Amino acid sequence: MPNLFFGKKENDEIILDKQETAHLKIMRKKENEQLDAFINDGKIYKCIIKKISSKNTILKINEIREQKLNFKPNINLYFGISKVDRMNLLIEKAVEMRINTINIYKGEKSTINYKNEDKIKKIAIQAAKQSYLSKIPDINIINFKEIVLNDNTIAFDFSENYSMEENLKNDIQEINLLFGPDMGFSDNEKKILNKSNIPIINLGKTIFRFETSIFYVLSIINYKYRRLL
Repeated sequence: MPNLFFGKKENDEIILDKQETAHLKIMRKKENEQLDAFINDGKIYKCIIKKISSKNTILKINEIREQKLNFKPNINLYFGISKVDRMNLLIEKAVEMRINTINIYKGEKSTINYKNEDKIKKIAIQAAKQSYLSKIPDINIINFKEIVLNDNTIAFDFSENYSMEENLKNDIQEINLLFGPDMGFSDNEKKILNKSNIPIINLGKTIFRFETSIFYVLSIINYKYRRLL
């Protein structure tokens, strides 16, 4: 069940659509009760339920609070298009782990095309509601050539053996994490990474599923840099 409700602000009110109203009714919320809402601007809106109808719900804003969103270092996640169910789970968990940007590209080994940014954003909004986050990550569908390849970029692949620890700088402000699709990077993509001097790291003596490898890396970074404290 959601801990926040997502709506649109109109003057001193927030309007919940039909779907959000259905969630509200499942939680047995009534008019004049309090709840928290967000509009994807980094603020928590403390509200009173003014009116519930079949099509929408009107909330009266009582208080506005800024939410702490400066989780450091910034994490920009890049991954190749993979099976939809696994990508959906990944997006949900990445939001919970307070990722800053999600960038999805079509790798040479991607087996499907995917262009529905709106669907991705809906998944991110649902995860934000559950995890009490007032702003979802920036979400983009890009080309491989648009991936930022610089000194802060780390790529991951099961065929390499560089150390992850030696590539996590203590004073870093931003990290670009790059993963291939579920079939991995192509030889051509690896050549591009090598040419740009991007370290390609092996995560150990196991083969993770595509999404598990990303959960694992995000957990390490959150713990090392104490991002969620």
